[in-house]
Formats: sequence, structure tokens, C-alpha cells
Amino acid sequence: MHTKRIHLITSHGKLELDYSPDERMLDVLFKNHIPWSAVTVYSRASESSRLELFPFLEKAMCEVDGIFELVIYYNRNVNPTINMINDLLLVPSENGVVTLNIFIRSWITNLAQSKTILSNSLLKSVN
Repeated sequence: MHTKRIHLITSHGKLELDYSPDERMLDVLFKNHIPWSAVTVYSRASESSRLELFPFLEKAMCEVDGIFELVIYYNRNVNPTINMINDLLLVPSENGVVTLNIFIRSWITNLAQSKTILSNSLLKSVN
């Protein structure tokens, strides 16, 4: 069991994130499909201490001492479970040469579901 806890806080709830001691905070965010530019990370030394900005995204968790908990806040109203790309559908290009990747999000609103499609296309020049 790790000594540090990492929590993601959104308007949709609180999630505890799993990590390995040798992972950097950037790795933890990437593994959990969280864009680093969309969050702010705070730390606290004990359960009752104040949150302080954690500016060490490049440090491995085992290199950071004196931290009881890391708390990640989204900077905007994002539901991370909806925006994960775990079920990516790949559409290959016609001739196997890829020059353009396009992510297409298909929403099924009545079921509150979505599907992400990565289309690999050949970019054609227009004269």
C-alpha cells in the first residue's frame, strides 16, 4: 500500500487514483486519461493541514517526501469518465499512408454514452 493518496476532485465526485512509486505525477495523469493542462495539483502534509500548490509534475512519487495526500482539481467542469478514450475505434486510411489523424466523438445522448473514432486519412492538397 502506498503512503500517499491521490484524489481527483470534480463536480461529479471524488476518485482515488492508483499509482506506482516510480511514476511521475505526469505519468499518473496520463495513465488516468487526465490532461495535465486541465488540472491543478495540490498537496497536504497531513489530513488536517492546508492544501498547497504542488508544482512537481515531473517528480516521481517516491522522490516527494512529507506528503500525506495529493489532490487534483479540474480547472473546468469536466466529467473524466465521459472523456476517456478506452473504446477507441480505429479507421485505417485507404492506401495505408497516414498524414492526418482526426478524432471524431459520436454522442448517444439518450443513453449518456459516447464513442470515439480515430480516422487516419491521406491529406489531399487542393489547387
